[in-house]
Amino acid sequence: MKRITIVLILGLVCAAIAGCGNTNTPGSASSESQTPGQTTNSAAQQPENQSANTSGNPGDQSDQTGQNSQGDLSSPSDQGGPVDLSVYYARDLAAKLSEDDSKLTWTAGGITVTAEKKKGEFGTPVIASIAVKTEGQKSYTIKFDPDPKEIRSLALSADDRYLAINLFYSNVGDKLIVVNLESGKQIDTNAEIGSMQKEYGQAVVETVHAYNWSPDGHTLALSFGDTSSAIPALYDPEENSLHKVGGDKNYITTAFALWHKDGNSVDFISEQPSDEYHLYRYDIEKNTTTDITALSTEELSAFTPFRPVLAE
Repeated sequence: MKRITIVLILGLVCAAIAGCGNTNTPGSASSESQTPGQTTNSAAQQPENQSANTSGNPGDQSDQTGQNSQGDLSSPSDQGGPVDLSVYYARDLAAKLSEDDSKLTWTAGGITVTAEKKKGEFGTPVIASIAVKTEGQKSYTIKFDPDPKEIRSLALSADDRYLAINLFYSNVGDKLIVVNLESGKQIDTNAEIGSMQKEYGQAVVETVHAYNWSPDGHTLALSFGDTSSAIPALYDPEENSLHKVGGDKNYITTAFALWHKDGNSVDFISEQPSDEYHLYRYDIEKNTTTDITALSTEELSAFTPFRPVLAE
């Protein structure tokens, strides 16, 4: 009987112990199951936060990239703005001019140019002969054929060694003759530059649209071509060297070639497309040409004081 009682007591004790163990285990298991769940949720939230930040940064970068691209694409011509005319060089020769239907006389810087006229094919005056006399009493007869309608302008180089004579031919264009005042050598720049263009298939230069002497020495900034094309360039008559400066852009015409006073830059005002003018700046040291600004035809007259003329 005692043995049965002891067995029963031991059974009750074991059952009680087992019941207590089961109560703690589910609690622990539940706690453990929540911990991985919380970790997963936290891990899931973290990538979402990171993803939000990442999507935000590229958005900012994309905006900045867009602004930079826009900045790269925009050109000075889009910005417009007035042009500072005070930077341009113009030699004041105080030229004296007298002209009638029979004769033209131009005097400046100790140089005298005398042009005799005659009646042309249609009864209007044309230039029959041109003579140049220097201060040292040297005299040169200028050669040309056919007879030009008029002398459009005359310009003396900054070092007084060269004289540029701009002859105008009706329905053709302008011819530029450069005279070495020390030797009398004459250069027909249209023909000379044309011979340099043979390798490009452009042997004929019909007209010199614009020209101007440098503020020192004797380098000509000019633009040559025909009635529908213009090529800006620098030409040295002593070295007989030509350097094109307009890049690959095709211009219709050039209204002005303008030297800066420091001699480091030249501005060409050229037309492209039709009736749309832009001011292009050539930097001699960098050998680069930049589109500075667009100009209306009404604005072009402001640059007239800086182009070669017969007299003010």
